[in-house]
Amino acid sequence: MITVDVKQLLIYAVLLALIILIIYLIVLIKRLFVTLELLNKDLDDADGVIVDAKVVSGIAADRSKDLDIVITDVTGVVSTITDDANNNQGLIKTGINVGKAVASAGSFIKEHKEEKEQKEFEEYKKEKKAKKKAEKKESK
Repeated sequence: MITVDVKQLLIYAVLLALIILIIYLIVLIKRLFVTLELLNKDLDDADGVIVDAKVVSGIAADRSKDLDIVITDVTGVVSTITDDANNNQGLIKTGINVGKAVASAGSFIKEHKEEKEQKEFEEYKKEKKAKKKAEKKESK
């Protein structure tokens, strides 16, 4: 017969939640670096033109919505882990739930991250080129 200490299960659940939080923070920092690199490239291409604040704030708003979805998922997983630990479902099932949560968060981030950032960056560059062409036509 195997006996499981509830206190030990709760400690494992908290440790797993901390690991998920650390992974989430690493992904967040990585996304910030990518955003900063794109912004830096755009500023280098600007040739003295001030970046439109509406475009930058729009991109930031979209990113915050994506991050809110991820935070909601992580919160749900942590509450599920805690409930499982409280109901003595076992450490293995808790580990499986954590693995599923990490896999789903990772796939969500991979699917939307590069695709969305690249589209936004390309749209912004097209708008900027159109503005430059319009300014050249007006100056002639």
